Amino acid sequence: MIIYAYYNEGTPSGMAAFTSARKARAHRAKNYPRNLRPELFRIDIGDLDKVKACALLNQKDFAIEITDIK
Repeated sequence: MIIYAYYNEGTPSGMAAFTSARKARAHRAKNYPRNLRPELFRIDIGDLDKVKACALLNQKDFAIEITDIK
């Protein structure tokens, strides 16, 4: 499973996550001026199961691969 996210201190988890890069970019553009926009990440979390869901909530060892994108 691929998700797109960026750091956002305004959310309980500290990240805002989306199902597509387009949605993530639009949300980020709406909330941050261009020079202050946080990095956008493409996150591959693999197959979602109970262990992976707990890891996502704890923000520890949840991703197979995290890639910076613009």
